[in-house]
Amino acid sequence: MRNVLKGSLRVESTLMDNDCFPRSSSISRTSSAALACAFLLIVPSRTWAQASPLNQNVLVVYNSANSDSIDVANYYVARRGIPSQNLCAIKPSSTTYLYWSAFDSTVRTPISNCLNSVGWNNILYIVLTYQTPYKVVAPDNFPYSVDQFVADIWDVYTPSGRYGVPATAQPYYAEAQSQGNVYVPFISFAAFRAQNPIPIFSVWRLDAATPALAKGLVDKAMLSESAGLSGQVCIDETFSTATYD
Repeated sequence: MRNVLKGSLRVESTLMDNDCFPRSSSISRTSSAALACAFLLIVPSRTWAQASPLNQNVLVVYNSANSDSIDVANYYVARRGIPSQNLCAIKPSSTTYLYWSAFDSTVRTPISNCLNSVGWNNILYIVLTYQTPYKVVAPDNFPYSVDQFVADIWDVYTPSGRYGVPATAQPYYAEAQSQGNVYVPFISFAAFRAQNPIPIFSVWRLDAATPALAKGLVDKAMLSESAGLSGQVCIDETFSTATYD
């Protein structure tokens, strides 16, 4: 799973939403496009403000022209108990990249309509499932992550028509100095939105090489919830120049 907010962001997963991970993390928009994480699949089992189950606050976006995308979306919704009205169909012309006009008409507008239908204030997380496009070529002819524009779908913190790095950080951003070990206290995205009712969203992807592997992410996350986490984590610390595909 990958999480993106346009501009710099505070990285969130359910495993961080407790006393064991009291700090925030920050990461640039460029590097966030390559961030992969399966933790969001745990999110719906938590509670928002000790009242609303987070599975009520997930919008699941799928490609209605792709049977595998439909299958993965339905599997996720069924396993997590996400309301069926939180399913959002898009019909993009490509499953990889789109030019801006196609992105606007086949991705951004349908998702905006879905958010209006269920009430944007009821949605915290937007999950784009298997076989949905991940790159958009903006009018400045540079490619960007689809997710970053979905996170700020109504241009709350970046003016319409501006692309690239925003002039100001998005509101959920928190400064951190890892070398000096200086971090502000971690605040979950749910808590942030409860305190700041603005229409920005945490965007994730339920994606893998095959539909079976994508659905397997859901199963593995649920298994970790019931059995706990154990084992090793491998992190590649090698720095390299980012590539586009």
